[in-house]
Amino acid sequence: MIPENLIEVLEVMEKEKQIFEVFQTCPYHILRNIKLKKHAAKDFVLQQGQVYDTIYVIVEGEVEIYIESEQGKRFFFDSYSKGNFIGELEVLQHRPYMCSVVAVCPMVTLEMSRACFLEWIQEDMRFQRYFLGLLSDQHYTSLQEMNENILYTLKQRICQRLYESAKEKGMMYAVLSAEMIAERMGVTTRSVHRILKELREKGIIEIRKSSIVILDMEQLLKEKNEK
Repeated sequence: MIPENLIEVLEVMEKEKQIFEVFQTCPYHILRNIKLKKHAAKDFVLQQGQVYDTIYVIVEGEVEIYIESEQGKRFFFDSYSKGNFIGELEVLQHRPYMCSVVAVCPMVTLEMSRACFLEWIQEDMRFQRYFLGLLSDQHYTSLQEMNENILYTLKQRICQRLYESAKEKGMMYAVLSAEMIAERMGVTTRSVHRILKELREKGIIEIRKSSIVILDMEQLLKEKNEK
């Protein structure tokens, strides 16, 4: 008789192409030990500095990943959604989480133990290549962000953030606040307010409670490219 948890896993693989890409060659005895879990919004929390023995793959929902200083200040790092792994780096060497992970909406995850994950990597050559590619992409993105922080001024980075947010929504406004920008860039809110004030005085943006309206996209791009 097929275990109920395995039926749930196979149903998810059948339905979700991104999940199938991850698990398509996973050995049967590993699949038997993977469990589908549902979490209410805000109930899925993994704390920075804690050691966990579980690997998570997101099926539905989204998490925000952030670093918290000793003084309690949060710095946004990234957001993960369907198909992303959580905890793969830390679990490999059984190390504490470098960041905290918090769900921003209801979550559905596939979960397996560290022992199963390590066994899967050892036995499945295709997954080894997939996982190495995943780690390579993460490292490349991190270096790219580091280069941008070094090469570009804060003003240029904020203009780029506003442009990308507006472009993503297909509208002339960015669903951002000074506080959100500061958290995502790891800078002070005061520094962000100073630059937004300058852009507002030039007639490029209009600041609202939870969004920033872009009044002049062409000029925003000029400010972004200004040296």
